[in-house]
Amino acid sequence: MFLCQIKRTLRDHNSLIVHFSGTPRGIGAGQPRPDFPLDLQNVIKNSASWEIPCSTVSDGVTRASNGTMGSIGLIIRCKNGASLLGVCSHDAGSYYDHVSGKRNLGSCVAPSATNCVDSIVNRHGHNEWIITNYEAAGVLVDDTFAVWDSNTNFERSSDIHEIFSAFPNLPILYFYKGDLWEIYPTRNKRNIDDFI
Repeated sequence: MFLCQIKRTLRDHNSLIVHFSGTPRGIGAGQPRPDFPLDLQNVIKNSASWEIPCSTVSDGVTRASNGTMGSIGLIIRCKNGASLLGVCSHDAGSYYDHVSGKRNLGSCVAPSATNCVDSIVNRHGHNEWIITNYEAAGVLVDDTFAVWDSNTNFERSSDIHEIFSAFPNLPILYFYKGDLWEIYPTRNKRNIDDFI
């Protein structure tokens, strides 16, 4: 699949690719896993080699609607067409295979223009896109700012200042009434093309 096809699909559906904090349980199932923000910082550091589970997110697709796996996530931009490894209209059950050193794609199918569109418009809860060789373009938040705290085994609330401190070079964004808004460090309406 060509990068221009991936971008066109996302643009046509006003969607971003997002990897949420807490989602990488499949990266090291059974292994200790860092909490926010270190989990997302590790995703950035390993962008050339990790294969990460993501969801496509648009306005109205939130954790409360069961459309995402979290409240704070990295907006992921594919570097080329080969960055997208597989897509699924629901949780594909992908996981890191310690034997092969690769991600088992679960029920993901090969990316094609048709399969990508289907995974967005016919989603059941959160969909799954597996991405490798990517870059972080921003941080997407919803209105809960909830992250997992493994010390208490409960969620805790984060805030704009913690997020900005952890990711000072990335804009913090939010969907509102059909538009993408940068909410920190500035308050501006943004073009989705800047993040796909």
